Amino acid sequence: MASRTLKSTPIRLSNLRAPGKMGTVFAVESFTDELASAAGMYAVAFRRQGLNDPRAVAAIDRAAAMIGWQPRRSPAPQASRSTNEDPNL
Repeated sequence: MASRTLKSTPIRLSNLRAPGKMGTVFAVESFTDELASAAGMYAVAFRRQGLNDPRAVAAIDRAAAMIGWQPRRSPAPQASRSTNEDPNL
């Protein structure tokens, strides 16, 4: 039996095969979208704002590009565009 671990990684890893894990990830991501809306920010900008690691920012940017994510008006009437938004996303 071989075991391989990373002692240090800038990306937080988690097990997605655990029972119910995908449902939990969906709930966390949905709530993150709600927090972004409450803060008056676009979801991608909200996720990027607390990241210091360039690889993590690049992962968010690449995922947004891969799905063709475009900023759109929030369904929440109080939400407005934040100055933290990256116009390239």
